[in-house]
Amino acid sequence: MLILTELEVFVVAKVIGQIRTILAFMSCSTYTMEHFNHQRARLRIHQGLEYIGETPFGTIYWSALSVQRGLPAFTALVENNIDIAVGQIKSV
Repeated sequence: MLILTELEVFVVAKVIGQIRTILAFMSCSTYTMEHFNHQRARLRIHQGLEYIGETPFGTIYWSALSVQRGLPAFTALVENNIDIAVGQIKSV
């Protein structure tokens, strides 16, 4: 039986919150999503981002995996100094 400590639960909740924030921002910013998809295609990352659906447990896993898979594309956006208004995250 898996038993999580309070710290582990806090860390997991924080990671899930960060994934939700990333996905919410990406769904609201077509500009960023276009650049992300361009980098993803250039880097031959075949699968895109998957959003958290109605049954959270399974989709949180797949969403987290999609963000992890897309990290090279996110890195390329940062390295190429794409002008993204990150301040928009607060309004999501």
